[in-house]
Amino acid sequence: MAFFCDTRNLEFEIKSYFIYRKEILMPLISERLIYHKITKAEFGGYMSWYTNDAVMKHINGKGLTIPEAQHRFTKALEINQLFPELGFYAVKDILDNTFVGIAKLVYTKEEEAEVGYGTLPQFWGKGYASEMLESLIHYSKEISTIKELIAVVNQENIASKRVLEKQGFNLYKSDFENKKPVQYYKLFL
Repeated sequence: MAFFCDTRNLEFEIKSYFIYRKEILMPLISERLIYHKITKAEFGGYMSWYTNDAVMKHINGKGLTIPEAQHRFTKALEINQLFPELGFYAVKDILDNTFVGIAKLVYTKEEEAEVGYGTLPQFWGKGYASEMLESLIHYSKEISTIKELIAVVNQENIASKRVLEKQGFNLYKSDFENKKPVQYYKLFL
């Protein structure tokens, strides 16, 4: 799954369509997790996730360098400013505020948004990815301009593909991204 959204074309094409929306949206909270829009205060957790080789194995092949992760962090902040109702989220344990991972919900085109989710290795196999995706789907249904969700996953990431399929996503395309085979999944809301 890709966690980067290229704002150059996206901003030009849909900024005027979405930026002035005034819907009141529910906070992102699930059974065990709370989702905070990434701000400068989330820098430490963000960096620990993006520079982690195990986490990034199925995204870039290895953890990002500190400058690469800082660049992505800056882009995430820009997207969060541009689209107040969506963006990149630091996901934390609802009880003790422990950083668990990162989630994203970003526009890709009119009526479509991309979901992304991932946890640090110590949280793998505990159902957090499923909980994150379920929350993003539920939240997306509250946004009238989103009619479908897509997800991009590394072809070798069997666990993430299972999470998507359990939530009703269907494979619709296989391609290459960053010279790695990826699969595209879609869910109609």
